[in-house]
Amino acid sequence: MFSPFCTHLILIVSCVVFIFSYFSYIKRIQTYQQSLQLTSKLLTSTSNDFQNQFSSINLTTKTITDTTDEKLLREKILGSSDINHSMLSRFTFINPPKPVCNYPKYTQQFMIIVVLSRGINFDYRQVIRATWGRNGKYKNYNIFIQTIFFVGTDDTVQLAVRNEQAMFNDVVEMNIPENYPFVAHKELASLLWTRYYCPLARIIFRADDDILLDTFLLLNYIQHTLNLDAKDGLYGWFRFNNTVHRADKWAVTKLEYQPKIYPPYTFGISYLFSNVSCQRLINAANHANHQIIRIGDAYITGILRDLANIPFYDFENLQYAYTFYTEIPCDNYFETKSDLLLCMSKLHIGQRGDPYEFYDIWEIILAKHNRSISFSISTYPEILQTYDVHRLKYLSENESMTYNIYRNKINYIYIDIGCFNGETIEHFIHFTPQSILYDIITFEPDPINYQLCKQKLSQAKYRDYNIFIIPKVVWIYNGKISYQINRGQKSGIYNNKTEDTQSVVELDAIDFSSWLSNLVTLNNTKVHIRLTMPGFETRFLRKLVVDNTLLLANRWDVDWSSRSDPSVYPEHVYLHLMFDSFGFTCIGFTHLRNIRKIFKMKQPYANVTMYYNLSQLPQTDTYSHYVQRPDIGESPRTLKPAVKLKTI
Repeated sequence: MFSPFCTHLILIVSCVVFIFSYFSYIKRIQTYQQSLQLTSKLLTSTSNDFQNQFSSINLTTKTITDTTDEKLLREKILGSSDINHSMLSRFTFINPPKPVCNYPKYTQQFMIIVVLSRGINFDYRQVIRATWGRNGKYKNYNIFIQTIFFVGTDDTVQLAVRNEQAMFNDVVEMNIPENYPFVAHKELASLLWTRYYCPLARIIFRADDDILLDTFLLLNYIQHTLNLDAKDGLYGWFRFNNTVHRADKWAVTKLEYQPKIYPPYTFGISYLFSNVSCQRLINAANHANHQIIRIGDAYITGILRDLANIPFYDFENLQYAYTFYTEIPCDNYFETKSDLLLCMSKLHIGQRGDPYEFYDIWEIILAKHNRSISFSISTYPEILQTYDVHRLKYLSENESMTYNIYRNKINYIYIDIGCFNGETIEHFIHFTPQSILYDIITFEPDPINYQLCKQKLSQAKYRDYNIFIIPKVVWIYNGKISYQINRGQKSGIYNNKTEDTQSVVELDAIDFSSWLSNLVTLNNTKVHIRLTMPGFETRFLRKLVVDNTLLLANRWDVDWSSRSDPSVYPEHVYLHLMFDSFGFTCIGFTHLRNIRKIFKMKQPYANVTMYYNLSQLPQTDTYSHYVQRPDIGESPRTLKPAVKLKTI
């Protein structure tokens, strides 16, 4: 038995906890009511209000939907053009410049993927476009997919979102704050948009931007299992007898929802339904006094679905991997579980880093299904201009990059051939003493990677660096070259070995050797070059040897991303000997994963593991580092080649 002292102590602590919980509850009710008032004001803003609010921003394309059009749509879908008819009537949208839904000949095979995203998640939208959210017709399934991203209002990234709209034509902005209490509003608004602007889409798949999805498994399910004619309803992984939370992050007050138990609802990470069911959901919410509950999945797929009397079904023989707290080994899960439809990415648990995980998992999914994907190349815009990160502008046709270089008259240049998402430049800036003194030039011709690189390097912390991003293919001549785009880190010059010819386009190439000799004109210039050109390193570097420009660089870092290929090892040895013959010393080899680890820990370069034996290197993503020997004698700009080689 407890002593009287312990009993009194427990009672006192219990009272304190009760009082604290009571006042927290009252405060939360007040805060939520204030939030409702705020969103009510925001939702009653018309499209003209938005146009006036952002009229000072210089946009190249008109992206705001005409008010008259929305009025007609309200009357058609909601039954009234009155903006105060219901909460739905007050949702407005800022659409891309062109119609988003491009219907195929037969709309029975048309599916849209509705992705809820945050305005700031540019990088994740990019990788979704390049992986599981690719648009176009999937030939083996005879299904056409259109992915559409929905973001809320965030003034800090407003202009960037508008530019993204104009470029990719797949982002819809809604007049709803980017705050957790309004997630359900965003989700409901996305359904309304679907009925407004994409009414002929037969199937709708709702997803979050933090999932990793096996698109082929989903299409296989639709083709062989789903029968909306016989069982039209909402499909997902349903939960039963879930208690309504009253005092935590997912708390819902009795003023919002009185019952203690939610109706059956599915995880909001993804679910599938028809456009007919979408209209029924809209009809159920289309009432003046309808209360939107802030817990999106419980509200849309539970309360509103139950109110609309829509049946629900579990995904048959499809699994998911989901957690709130710990990282999931999605790569192992996708490799070993043939029925795994989706897995939560690191973003879901708050680990916001570079989304390499999406590319890695997508490669596993492609290999598992032994398929390549078809998509519309026209989705990806052609990039023609060099971007100046320091001045946040594109250089005009008459404005040479060389006018802006050597701005501090300190002759240090870092050239990164293959920017991808800017990671390697971040590493260079972090690990290199006095990196602020360098003029940094990077090449990235892949449109998706170019945007990732531009976004990363345009961060405020890099604004003082003189960085240029050039959208050209680095090669041995000026002209056009076949280039495989939209493959993340594996984008590159087409090697005629892969079957995915749908992603091959003709891009502008430059003679790097000639370009480098024109760039490096001042004496005592120190040039550091990082080269990523899988399968074409030898042919590219031989051209520099012939032109006597290899020695214009004081250091070369050569990326070997495919050492597991048996044909790569002889090439590696050949180049190793070539660098040695022309005055370079190999100072060792490093591994990209180890560099990433040291970078994330904010440790110096001295802590990076250095290898000195080729046979001991890891099989993927390794670097060979070559430094020009000090005993060359003559300036690299006047040195003549000791050996005369044939021109390639």
